[in-house]
Amino acid sequence: MKEIIAKIGRKNHLNHLLNVMPLITFVFGVQCYLIYKFADGIQVGDYAILLGATLAFFVSALVYYDNNHHVFICKDHLHVYFPLTGKNYEIQYKNIEEIITPEEECNFSSIIIRTKEHDNHVFYFVDYPVSTKVLIEEQIKKLDSCPFEETTEEQDSDLAA
Repeated sequence: MKEIIAKIGRKNHLNHLLNVMPLITFVFGVQCYLIYKFADGIQVGDYAILLGATLAFFVSALVYYDNNHHVFICKDHLHVYFPLTGKNYEIQYKNIEEIITPEEECNFSSIIIRTKEHDNHVFYFVDYPVSTKVLIEEQIKKLDSCPFEETTEEQDSDLAA
């Protein structure tokens, strides 16, 4: 099994969602009331059900993403797994060109990893993105400072002779 050093977390985003749910619910109620008072010809019940369903879907999708989009920091690569879309791939540290995060540390934010092939991998709602960037950069430096590179079987047989 691959050596997993850390997992990118999203607990701060989940906590934030829980903290703002009362505000979201209040705004939903105000919207329904305003439509009831000022909009002619719109059935408030239908409008409220539509708004409530889309709000519930949106919040549920965020919670699902936070709980099921996994990014593992391994010894020589990042392993990304998201069952909803079937994504299961690795980003080798040797292919990373740039890691983009906010300038200052925050509870959660996005991280963009740009590879040498000009691919962008965006990870949303990452806890402490600057610290996560530092951890990944430390792993890249460890890998770069290793004096022994992987050898092929042919090279190994030449070395043994």
